[in-house]
Amino acid sequence: MKELQNLLKVALLFAFVFSISITTNAQCTSWKDLEKGSAEKETAETSYQIYKDHLKAKNYEAALVAWEKLMATAPIADGKRISPFWDGIKIMKELNKKEADAAKKTERNARIVKLHEQCIQCLESKAIKLKKANTDALLKAKVADQLARQAEDMFKVVKSSPAEIYAVAKKAVEMGGKDITYKVLHPYASSVVALYQAGKVPAEEARKAHDLLNDIADDNIIKQEELANKYAEEKNAKKEKRANDYSKLYTKYKIRMNKEFKKV
Repeated sequence: MKELQNLLKVALLFAFVFSISITTNAQCTSWKDLEKGSAEKETAETSYQIYKDHLKAKNYEAALVAWEKLMATAPIADGKRISPFWDGIKIMKELNKKEADAAKKTERNARIVKLHEQCIQCLESKAIKLKKANTDALLKAKVADQLARQAEDMFKVVKSSPAEIYAVAKKAVEMGGKDITYKVLHPYASSVVALYQAGKVPAEEARKAHDLLNDIADDNIIKQEELANKYAEEKNAKKEKRANDYSKLYTKYKIRMNKEFKKV
C-alpha cells in the first residue's frame, strides 16, 4: 500500500513538472518552432508585420488585434527579440489612456505585469536568444533590467501593492548589482519606505536599502560622467551626449528616491 502511495506521489510530481514545461514552451514559442508552411506559422509571421505597421502609425486598437494573433501562436516572434512583449505593454498603456471603463483598465494593467513576467520567463529559459545577451552574465543583466522595468510599471502604471513592487525591485537589484538601471531606484525606495511605515520591514533593512540605492546612483553618476569626458576627448558627440543623459537620469532618480527616504 505504501509503495503504491509513493508511486502515485511520483506520478503526480512528474505530471506537475510536465505541465509546467508545456506551459513554458507554449508561452515561449517562436514561429520557427511551428510547422513549415502551416497556417499557424503564416499567421504568426503576417500578424507580426501587421501589428508593427499599425503600432508605427499609432493605430493601437488595430495593432492589438494583430498582436493578439501573434501572441496566440508565436509570442517570441523569430526567437531573437523581446519586442512583442514591450510592444504589447505599450499597446496596453496607450489604450488605457483613453479608457473610461475601470474594469478594462484593471484588466490591461494585469496584462502588463503578465507580459513582463512572460518576457522574463522566456529569457531565463533561453527560448529567446538575444545578440547582446549571448553569455550567462549578459543574460542575467538583461533579466535584471527587465525586472527593473517591471517594478517601474508596477509602481507608476499598475499601482501594485508596496509588497509586490518591493519583491520585484529587490530581485532586480540583487541580480543587476551596481550596474542596474536607474528605473528601479524610485519604486524600490517608495516600496521599502511604505513597508517600513507599515511595520512590515525592519529599520535595518530600510537603512540598508537607502545606502545600497544611493551607492548605485552615485557609482553610475560618476561612471557616466567619466565616460562623457572620455567621449568628449575622442570627439564622439553622440556617445558623449548619451553618457551625459544617463548621468542626469541617475541624478534625477536619486533625488526622487531620497524624497521617499526623507518620509521616515
